[in-house]
Amino acid sequence: MVSLDVYRGINRVLLVFAPSGEDPDYQHQITSATDYQKELAERDLIVRAFPADDPTADPEASAFRDRYGVPADRFTAILIGKDGTEKMRRDEPILSDDLISTIDAMPMRRQEMDREG
Repeated sequence: MVSLDVYRGINRVLLVFAPSGEDPDYQHQITSATDYQKELAERDLIVRAFPADDPTADPEASAFRDRYGVPADRFTAILIGKDGTEKMRRDEPILSDDLISTIDAMPMRRQEMDREG
């Protein structure tokens, strides 16, 4: 069974599904994550990308698509919290500001910020 349990309690995960690595929404999402790498890393966010046309892609890509109900011909971005539950799903790129504000509103992130002072 495909699982994100390895990240539970450690990382938040942004799953990025696209029909192609050339898909404009996919490119926008990956570029945005790269541009905000420092801010996202501070929030323990990692990105797992699953372009359907990549022969070198993660061998679990189709299983992840099935688990999250994402057709191979559609762009979808899904934010998974440290608790392993789905926090946000969009059929267009999630702007980094939206991603950061959503994460910062999560109870676990608020606790992290309180500890960081």
